[in-house]
Amino acid sequence: MGSSRFTLLIPSRIRTMQTWFFWRRCRPVTSGLCCGRCLQTERRQTLIQELIESNNQLKEEAQQHVSRAARQSQRVNELEGVLDGVKNKLQDLEDSYIGKATQQHSKVHHLQQDKRDAQKRCQGLEQKLSEEKDVVSQLQRKLYFTVTEEERRVARQNQVFWQIHKRSARPNSLVDQQVLDVIDIYEAQMEQLCDDVKLKKNSGGSQTSDQSQSSMRSTTGVSPNHKALLKSYQEQLMDTKAQREELRNEIQQLKQDLESRPTVKELKTTETHGQTYSPVSNMKSAQEFKEEGRAALSNQEVAKARALAARHEKVLNNIRAVLTTSGAPLRLHRARPSTSHPLSNRASEMVEFDELLSTLEMWADQLASLKSLLVSLSLCALDLHCGLSKLMLRLVPWQPAGATSLMESVRVEDLMLLVDSLLEETNSGEDTC
Repeated sequence: MGSSRFTLLIPSRIRTMQTWFFWRRCRPVTSGLCCGRCLQTERRQTLIQELIESNNQLKEEAQQHVSRAARQSQRVNELEGVLDGVKNKLQDLEDSYIGKATQQHSKVHHLQQDKRDAQKRCQGLEQKLSEEKDVVSQLQRKLYFTVTEEERRVARQNQVFWQIHKRSARPNSLVDQQVLDVIDIYEAQMEQLCDDVKLKKNSGGSQTSDQSQSSMRSTTGVSPNHKALLKSYQEQLMDTKAQREELRNEIQQLKQDLESRPTVKELKTTETHGQTYSPVSNMKSAQEFKEEGRAALSNQEVAKARALAARHEKVLNNIRAVLTTSGAPLRLHRARPSTSHPLSNRASEMVEFDELLSTLEMWADQLASLKSLLVSLSLCALDLHCGLSKLMLRLVPWQPAGATSLMESVRVEDLMLLVDSLLEETNSGEDTC
C-alpha cells in the first residue's frame, strides 16, 4: 500500500521513462509480462483515481444531505413551536368558552329557579286575590240585600205614613221623622212575629215525620196551637190598629200644639201634664234605639274592613320580606325621600308597598333580557363552530368537512371534538416528519 501511494504521486512522464529503461534492461522473454503488468497497474491507478473522485463526490453529497437535514430539523422545530402555540391558544379558547358556558348555565339555572319561585308566589297571591274577591263579592251581595231591605223598609214606612196622613213625609220635619220611627218599630215587631210563626210551622212539620200514629197526634195537637197563634196574632193586629188610632189622635194633638206655638210660660205650666208628652218621649227613645242599632252595624262593618285591611297588609309585608332578603336576585328600587315633606310611618309603608310593583316589573324585564342573552350566546357558539371548521379545513384539507347547517344547535362537545381532531392530525403530521 505504501508503494502504491508513492507511485500515485509520481508524474506520468517519469513513469514513462522508467518503463522505457525497464524495457531496455529486461529480457525479451519477460518483456510481454512486464508490459501486461504495466497495463494492469495503469488500469488500477485509473480505477483508484476514479474511486477517489467518486469518494469526494460522495463526501460533498453527504455534506449537502447533512446541511439539508439540519435545515429540515430546524424547520421541524419551528413548526413544533408554532403547533405548540396553536395548541395553547386552542386550549385557552376551549377553557374560556367552557368557563363561559358553565357560568351562563349556572346563571340560567338560578334565573329559572327564581322564575319558578316568582311563579309560585304569583300563584299564591292570585289565590289570595281570588279569595279576597270572593269575600268582596259576598260583602257586595250582603250590601245589596241590606240596601234593598232598607229601600223596602222606607217604602213601607212611606206607604203607612200615606195611609195615615194622606200625604208624603216631609224630610226636614221632626214630627214626621218621629212618626216614621214608630212605624219602623211596629213593622219590625210584625216581621218578628211572622218569623216566629214560620219557625213554629217548621218545628211542627219536623216533629210529624216519626211514625204515622205519632204524626196524627202531632197534627191534632198542632192545629189548635196554630189556631191559638193565629188568634193571638189577630189580637195583636187589633191592638196595633188601636195603637195606630191612638197615635193618629196624638199626632193630631201634636199638630195642634205645634200650630198653637205655646210660649215659655205655657210650656212651664204644661210640665205637670206629662201624660200628653209621654208619646213624644217614647218616640225619642225609639229613635235613639234605632240610632244605636245603626251605630252597632257600622261598627261591625268597620271591624270587618279593618280585619280585611290587616290581612292585606300582612300579605304585602310577606311579599316585601321575600323581596328584601339577602338571597333575592334584586333589591327594591327605593326612591330618595324628600326632605321638604317628611312622611309618617303609615305613608312610608304605603310608599314601600308601591315600590313592590316596580320591582316585579323589573324582574319581568330581566327575564326578557335573559332570553335575548341566550340568543346572542347561541349566535356566538355558531360563530365559534364556523371558525373552528374553517381552521380545520386550512390545517387538515384532506379531512372531509361535515355538512352542518347554521340552524342546527352547536354543543360544547362538538367544539371539543373538532379541537381534538385538529390536535390528532397535527400530532400525526409531526410523527411522519
